[in-house]
Amino acid sequence: MKYLSTFICLIITSLVIAQNNPLIKEAPLNPIVLKYKLEHFNLVGNIETATLNNSFQLQFNEDGLLVKVYNNVYDADKKLTKEYKYPNKTTILETKYEEENGIINSKYTLNNDQNIIHYEVLDTKNIPDYYILDPITYEYKDQLLIKATTDKSKHNYNFKSEITTYKYDNKKRLIQTSLLYDNEEDIKFRNTYDYSKFNEGKILFLKNNGYYQISQDYNSKGTLTYEVVKENGYKANPLSIIYRNPKYDEYGNLSTFNDGEYRYTYFKK
Repeated sequence: MKYLSTFICLIITSLVIAQNNPLIKEAPLNPIVLKYKLEHFNLVGNIETATLNNSFQLQFNEDGLLVKVYNNVYDADKKLTKEYKYPNKTTILETKYEEENGIINSKYTLNNDQNIIHYEVLDTKNIPDYYILDPITYEYKDQLLIKATTDKSKHNYNFKSEITTYKYDNKKRLIQTSLLYDNEEDIKFRNTYDYSKFNEGKILFLKNNGYYQISQDYNSKGTLTYEVVKENGYKANPLSIIYRNPKYDEYGNLSTFNDGEYRYTYFKK
């Protein structure tokens, strides 16, 4: 369970969309700790709600900050799954609503550059221990996330923390993600990213030292349009959501594609 949770955490942290530097279309795989602004979702304009494939719905405030996430949007059991509050410029409060009436209240702390530097769970209700993430501290250089350290000291492990590091090329694009423990020198997981064909919209992603080989194609707007996954040399199912034949609304937001549509409501100016 320890290694599984570590692996999942690494993958999630590694694949999330870029924050502010550089643009998503220039570095779509750059990490960000939490997607809570319109631009984190590759959205522009004064959007109030974004409904994804009649299932998920993101709700934003007039400042472009995420405030609520819903699931089963058009079913009778429409459910609020996440809620965000911004009491000041250096704090984001997150509430997750899990199955069986479970609740996780968490806090993200930001520095003066508006980068998240710390995550911690404040309290929980009806939540198994293995659902609860340990505190994480984040470090940056030139506005790019370079290190995430998870505090494991409360567990009976032979290490006190696990460390994820991020490296970039001279164009500020993610080229390597690694994870190790504080008491060992060997790398547990190492993911690498090859941009040699980026001018064709392609990124080659080698995960777990070659266990997975993922080729991804992006268009000029930073939308993932194709993906080929090989697991131990054999073709496997795609790992990401692919948007084939994407079309965009008047603001440039993804609206329709082969397998579905996104719908938006906008705040009145």
